[in-house]
Amino acid sequence: MTYQLPNSILRKMNYFSDQKGIIRRYINEREGWDKHLENTRNYIIDTLPVKSHDTVIILGSGWLLDVPVEYLAGNFKKVILVDIFHPRQIKHKVRKFTNIELRSADISGGVVQEVYELVKNYRRKRIRKDLRDLIFTGYRSEEQAAYIISLNILNQLDILLVDYMKRFSIYGDEELDYFRGRIQKSHIDSLIPGSSCIITDNEEEIQRMNGAPDAKRKLVYTDLPRGKHVKTWQWDFDLSGSYHAGKRTIFNVIAMELQVIKNTN
Repeated sequence: MTYQLPNSILRKMNYFSDQKGIIRRYINEREGWDKHLENTRNYIIDTLPVKSHDTVIILGSGWLLDVPVEYLAGNFKKVILVDIFHPRQIKHKVRKFTNIELRSADISGGVVQEVYELVKNYRRKRIRKDLRDLIFTGYRSEEQAAYIISLNILNQLDILLVDYMKRFSIYGDEELDYFRGRIQKSHIDSLIPGSSCIITDNEEEIQRMNGAPDAKRKLVYTDLPRGKHVKTWQWDFDLSGSYHAGKRTIFNVIAMELQVIKNTN
C-alpha cells in the first residue's frame, strides 16, 4: 500500500527543509561525501542480480547521489524510485528514462501520518497516545519486485519524527528509543531475505577537529538481520564542524544482503 502525504504535513514536519539541507551539505562537504557515495553505488552494482526483465525498487532514492541510475535503467525492465517526495530537479533528471518510475510514498508505511495526528491530538486535546499503539508495517510494495534496496534510509526513518515529537515534549527518551527501534525493525521486516539489501550508517563518531575521539552513539536501535556480502566503510559526513559545532562527524556504514535463514529442523 502506498502512503502519499499532503505537502502541508511534509512542510510542518520539516521534510522539505531536510531534503534541501541534504543537498546543501553535499555541496559543502563534497570531498568527504564522494567516497561514501561511490562505495554505495559500487555495492549496488556488485550485488544486484542482473535480469533484464525484472523490477528493482529503491527505498530512499532522494537526490540520486548514491544511485547508479544509468546502470539500473540499462539492466532492468523497470526501476521504481521511492521517497517521501521527489525534488523537481530529480523529476527532470529521470524524464529521459522511460523505464524509471518515481513513486512518492511514506516508506514507514503510514507512521508519519500517525505521528502527525498524535501530536495534533496532544496539542488540541492533551490526549497522549501510547507509542506502543502505533501501527508499524514498513513499506509494502504494490507489485512484486525482483530486488529491493534499502538505500541509506534505515536510520533516517525515525529522525524527523522524533524531532517533531520532541518539539512538544510529549515523550521521554526511553519511549522515543522504543519508537526508533520499532520503526526501524518494521522496515527491516518488510524486506525480503534473498531479494533485498540494506545500506545504512549504524554508528556516529564525533571527533575533535584534531581527529581525537570525542563521543560515539548508535544510530540503529534494532538488531540488523543476518547478512551476506557484508561490507563496511566510513562516511566523512561533516569535517567542517557545522553539524556538531566545532566537531567532526563520521558515520560508520554497513551494507549487506539479507540472507535466507534455512530451517534446520
